[in-house]
Amino acid sequence: MLWKVPVDGGDPVQLTSDNTSLPDVSPDGKSIACAFYRYDRPNQPTRIAIYPFAGGPATKYFDRPPGAGESVYWNADGAALDYVVSAYGVGNVWRQPLDGSPPAPITAFHAGRILFRTLSPDKKMLLLGRGQQTNDLVLLSDLQ
Repeated sequence: MLWKVPVDGGDPVQLTSDNTSLPDVSPDGKSIACAFYRYDRPNQPTRIAIYPFAGGPATKYFDRPPGAGESVYWNADGAALDYVVSAYGVGNVWRQPLDGSPPAPITAFHAGRILFRTLSPDKKMLLLGRGQQTNDLVLLSDLQ
């Protein structure tokens, strides 16, 4: 659930009664986008929900394509939400317009994972940390 606490102290205020996580506040400060779960429907994928910052029920829900991570971020003008989709070890940023248009990729990488992302202070550039994930398999024998 989402809660907010005044910076200067005070009582916490419950914003939602839904199972939510990884919130991101809109650029205008009026909405919160986050991952939305239905624990009573374990086979249903995580969706995106948008809630009013003042509290109350979600105003919009969006499905995600397969491979989408749970974190969601507002784009600079607040007209869309961005998230990372990984397929076959390659990560790309996808954008979900708030007008309900279908989501689409905004990057076209052919290799590498997206390890982190952030907007520049002027909100005009997207900084992505990209790299490869490597795993080693080691066989230990003759352990005493």
